[in-house]
Amino acid sequence: MKLNRIVILLTLLAFVLLVSACESDDEQDRIFDDAHDQLIEENPFLTPQPGNDDDDDNNVDADDIVDANEVGNEQVLTILLSDDCYRWGSVRQMFTNYFSLHRPDVQLVFETYIVRDPHAFDIAEQTALITRLLADPPDIFVRPHFVSYEKLNVEALFFNLNEFLDGENGIDRNNYFDHILRASQTGDALFHIPLMVDMNTVLFAREHFNNIGVDMKNKNGITLRESIDYFHQASELYSGELLLDIDFNLTTLFIRENVYDMTTGEVFVNTPEMRELLFEIAEIPIRPGIEFLPEEVNIRRLFTFPGVDNSFGYSNYLFMGSGRLTGAPFVTLLADYHPGMSFSRPIHRINEEGDITFTNYLGMSILRSSSNYELAWEFIRFCMEITDSLVVGWQSSGTHGAYPINRARFDNWVHDIILYNGVDVIRAFPGAFWTVEFDSPEETAEAVANGVAHFRNLIEAVNAEDRRNIAVFNSLIYPDLFLFATGSQSVDQTLINIQNRLELYIHE
Repeated sequence: MKLNRIVILLTLLAFVLLVSACESDDEQDRIFDDAHDQLIEENPFLTPQPGNDDDDDNNVDADDIVDANEVGNEQVLTILLSDDCYRWGSVRQMFTNYFSLHRPDVQLVFETYIVRDPHAFDIAEQTALITRLLADPPDIFVRPHFVSYEKLNVEALFFNLNEFLDGENGIDRNNYFDHILRASQTGDALFHIPLMVDMNTVLFAREHFNNIGVDMKNKNGITLRESIDYFHQASELYSGELLLDIDFNLTTLFIRENVYDMTTGEVFVNTPEMRELLFEIAEIPIRPGIEFLPEEVNIRRLFTFPGVDNSFGYSNYLFMGSGRLTGAPFVTLLADYHPGMSFSRPIHRINEEGDITFTNYLGMSILRSSSNYELAWEFIRFCMEITDSLVVGWQSSGTHGAYPINRARFDNWVHDIILYNGVDVIRAFPGAFWTVEFDSPEETAEAVANGVAHFRNLIEAVNAEDRRNIAVFNSLIYPDLFLFATGSQSVDQTLINIQNRLELYIHE
């Protein structure tokens, strides 16, 4: 009988807690929805109902697209892009549907190339792609990451797009983050237009940085050397095993830092400084799930990170690499505006030379062999000039961590993404590192506005395009790192081998 009473009391307690939680969620839902309504009233380009495709004014209905064959189209524009980019709609869905409404007389023909795995893209695949470009050139080449200009005669292959940007049918550079266009140049020539860019940002664990006396709010960037030094300081105060970063591993040194210079022919691998760093990094614990395999760079459990898998934990991380976590760059916008957040808002990672880099996530080039180069420029300019956020294509576009270079679209894009993910920000389950609660719609709207301003400041600070060749890393660097990581090769032999391979690559 006593046991029954205990069961009944526990059941009633659970019911009360459930009701209280639901009431709290309902209040936060109301605050968020009111703040959302307030924001979209001030900006007509924001999505009216985030997450509801049926009510989205920015979505182009397939029934509205005129079939080019029905209007007797006379021009054909061929666009070459990766099969992954085509499948997820980064170009096909987000831009071309709009262009087809604008120019139904133009037939867009998509051709694709296959990349087995972007993380394992190697020299052989890059060579095959370059051969494909030369043998059967399209009008437009969409090249997010895969072809390095290091071994290409780019002037003979691609148009200098500055001639179009500043020509009679050009654009007003004031409407764009023009410093990104300038930083994407090779010399004085621009051979690709980065419509979307990634930024390499990181989040600070508030508790650990407070304990070691580092003022996060006055930090605008952090180098790899600083990261390691802070890790050692924090490790002395942390009772358990501290991890540096959620995706940190032995490859980080060669992925983030410049290890060769094509212009001078120098390679900076077999040096005392590199030897010391490699040993130091090898001793830093890495999270479970990262493996060194002979045929792959590493294995990442992409869906295991704080906020999604609480059993994995997050209090033992010094950093969160926000560019590696789906949604994290957006939901952590509000960190500085709410004391309950576990991590800071994003700041830039910088290299030892002080460069604040960005990655050309969605770029386009025009082939010199194109017979439709003026039409190709019209298409690229049209894509550049879109200002509405197109948030419907966000999750399916593969551009969750990238930002437009069009200033108006950037503001609309970031606003929309924050609001789209606002559900996660204020309604995430207890313990998630991004859970926050706001007291009013005004407070929510202010936090969102401040978040947009912060991300605008981040993108204004970038000054160099990151052109590290992943194919070079996978083919010429990783094989020896694998041998070192698995104890099959000494550090000295590893550095000698990588130095020699890179020197041969540069001078061949």
